[in-house]
Amino acid sequence: MKFKKYNVFLITGGTGGHIFPAISFSDYLTSKGISNLIITDSRGLSYFDSDKYNTKKILSSHLNKKNFNFILGLVMLIIGFVQFKILFIRQRPKNIITFGS
Repeated sequence: MKFKKYNVFLITGGTGGHIFPAISFSDYLTSKGISNLIITDSRGLSYFDSDKYNTKKILSSHLNKKNFNFILGLVMLIIGFVQFKILFIRQRPKNIITFGS
């Protein structure tokens, strides 16, 4: 299977304060002919038009201090890290830009 290569990864959280700057920057990069991939979680994915933007969803979570929620959040973060690592190894982007914490 052949993968489309992206020069820039734009990584954003799932809230509008992180999403909208990423959308604007993606539009700018695209206008300059620079291929980019927006990486977000399930909350952020709903903001993007899949016909216009190249997006990829990875798992993420907050670490809640309650026993089971902490373990579940930690497992989701580890899975999300592995998903990103595989994507990074396949793509080898030239730049990674993050929006949010």
